[in-house]
Amino acid sequence: MKRKLTDKIVKENVVLCDKKAAKGSVSIWVITEPKIRVKAGDLAKAEELLVDKIWDVCELDEPFAIKYKEEGQSESAQEDKLFWIGSNDLIDTGNPSGYFKGGFCSTCQKGIGDRNGEPLKLDKVPKALKSGFMVRYQGTRGLMMSKLANIIHKDICQKINEACQPLVEFRRVVDIKRGPTDFFEVIPTQNFFMVSLLGQKEPGGKCVDCGSIRLYGEVGKDYIKRSDADIIRQHGAAAIGSFAPKFCVSSRVWESLKKVETARRLLKLHALTELEDKDIDPNPKFAKILPVKR
Repeated sequence: MKRKLTDKIVKENVVLCDKKAAKGSVSIWVITEPKIRVKAGDLAKAEELLVDKIWDVCELDEPFAIKYKEEGQSESAQEDKLFWIGSNDLIDTGNPSGYFKGGFCSTCQKGIGDRNGEPLKLDKVPKALKSGFMVRYQGTRGLMMSKLANIIHKDICQKINEACQPLVEFRRVVDIKRGPTDFFEVIPTQNFFMVSLLGQKEPGGKCVDCGSIRLYGEVGKDYIKRSDADIIRQHGAAAIGSFAPKFCVSSRVWESLKKVETARRLLKLHALTELEDKDIDPNPKFAKILPVKR
């Protein structure tokens, strides 16, 4: 019982709480288990009592922090965060110009427009790969390798489809020599994009030729509009961006993947940072992405 309660209320060493101040007293309770509640004359004393109570009723291995629900943020947004998922394994391929409806921009090294109907073909998909991999390519001579696509195993795709209504298409990847594989490319079916934080010093760059925008997050932070995050959370999973889209799932979908054997090497990366409209820069000043000098 204690272990189940611990798993329910402690997420990444944080207990999400809410508080209410009345005349001469402060009440604090755990949002996911409101019965765990304390009342004291001031906030500091109430927090001390709550921490002691959580230690008593839970089976804890290490200290935890109390975090309060932010004003204007729904409980579902607090409890069901969105996370990037993917793999560190890499496979290289050639120029990806044949995979996008508008072709390929040699200036910013990005596909133009949405993904077309052409299945992704690779020279070789190693049998040792289990969870998935990232496809990358060498666009222009002298530039570093760039990412093209997120690929995951069929069992993971199946579990995600069972757990939610993902806003993605899972399209089978083809090994040129061996034919169809057990891996699928993650392709957006609804467009979502990152946003810039108001006051961010280096929000990104804009291509002088095709007009594509490349947003820069900050260390450990990628920003998304709160209303978009709520839509993704409702569906459980989505791919963000049109070129080399990053795959994100909600916490509840991630939990469902823990029982899938092929998902063991799948990485859960940092959570997306959700912004209200007032915190988003509507007209960020982008640097110019210029052609590479040869």
